[in-house]
Amino acid sequence: MFKLYSPRVFRFFTIFLMASLCLLLNSLTQINFTKIKFPKDTPEYTASGVSGKIYNDNGTLMYQLKSEGAWQFPDNERLFMKNLTATTYNESNGIIKYNLTSNDGWINYNKKIGFMGKNSILTLNNQDPLQITKIFGDQINLDLNKNYFWSNSDIKAVQNKSIVTGHGFSYDQNTQFLTINSSAKVIIDNK
Repeated sequence: MFKLYSPRVFRFFTIFLMASLCLLLNSLTQINFTKIKFPKDTPEYTASGVSGKIYNDNGTLMYQLKSEGAWQFPDNERLFMKNLTATTYNESNGIIKYNLTSNDGWINYNKKIGFMGKNSILTLNNQDPLQITKIFGDQINLDLNKNYFWSNSDIKAVQNKSIVTGHGFSYDQNTQFLTINSSAKVIIDNK
């Protein structure tokens, strides 16, 4: 007759039961991260106190970026920032070409384009300290590939004591040519 209390049968059923529980527990705890979808309207990550630098192949500093806070949404190449400062340097001598500050904005670091929101200041540096130009405005678009900036909002450009105001502008850093789109007013002070 078959014994139900046999030690061999007990060990076999115990091992079988433990293996089944382990397999069940393993299948329940596996998470497939490729199937997790983040909501498109909430940031994938946020950061505070952001600071970054980009160097060229020779080790010369090209770009520097600082921000009070930054966040990025899923499947979006744009990095959104709050209270940001971006500085671009001349590759040959390391002197600052231009400096950008804004209350808010975004930058696409892969395509080297960006947008500066409210209270934006574009500072265009020159060898001569009297030739430094500051452009004050809102909603300034950036194309760092072409060193080109433009806006369709009201702006004010200040160089030394001379002031130019108008509606909309474009500035080409390569040619150092500033164009005011409309309603231009110029106040020149040579003193």
